[in-house]
Amino acid sequence: MVSAALVSTLAGLALSKLGIIPYEAPSYSIFMEFFLPFAIALLLFRADLRRVVRSTGTLFLAFLLGSVATVIGTLMAFLIVPMQSLGPDNWKIAAALMGSYIGGSVYYVAISEAPQLSPSILAAGVAADNVIYVKIEFESESEGKVNVLQAASAVAVSLVICKVATSLTKSCKIEGGNLPGVTALVVILATMFLILFHNLASSGELIALALMEFQ
Repeated sequence: MVSAALVSTLAGLALSKLGIIPYEAPSYSIFMEFFLPFAIALLLFRADLRRVVRSTGTLFLAFLLGSVATVIGTLMAFLIVPMQSLGPDNWKIAAALMGSYIGGSVYYVAISEAPQLSPSILAAGVAADNVIYVKIEFESESEGKVNVLQAASAVAVSLVICKVATSLTKSCKIEGGNLPGVTALVVILATMFLILFHNLASSGELIALALMEFQ
C-alpha cells in the first residue's frame, strides 16, 4: 500500500517539473526552520533515558554496529559513485542520506542543515529517500482522540523548548545546531520530568505526525 506521504512527494515533484509550483521559494524554509524542530520536540516526549538504558541491552550494541556499517557503506558508495553532477553538494547529500539510513528523516534534515545543503538538492534527496523506502504509518494509542487541554499544553511546552534551544545555539554560535539542541533539551527534560511529559505524549505525537505529513 502506497503511503499518503509518498503520494504527496511524487505529486509535488510532478507539479514542480511542470512549472505549476516553484521548486524553490523563501516560504518553504518555514517548514524546515520552525515546524520541524517543533514536531521533533513533540515526538520525543516519551524519551526517558533511564528506560532506554535499562531496556536496550544488546539492541544498542546492534544499533552501533549497524551505524558503523552504514557509515562505511556510504563512504564506499561515494567513492564508486561520487555524484559529480551535483557539484559541491555531492558529499553533503551523501552525508545526509547516510544519517537518514541510521536514524530516519529527522537525522537527514539535521545533518543537511549543518553544511547548508541547497534547498533543491535537499528536496531531491527527500524524494529519493521516500521512493526507495516504504513509509510506515503509525496509529496513536489514543485512536485519534485528542484532549484539548493536553494538546494545548504539549504545544506550549514544545514551543518553549524550541525557543530556549534556538537561543542557546545562537548564543554559543553553533552552526546548524538548532535540531540537535532541541533534541538534547527535550530528552533531558523528558527524563527529569517523566510523569509530566508522559501525560502530554499522546496528544503531542498526534500533532507532530500531522505536521510531518505537511513537510
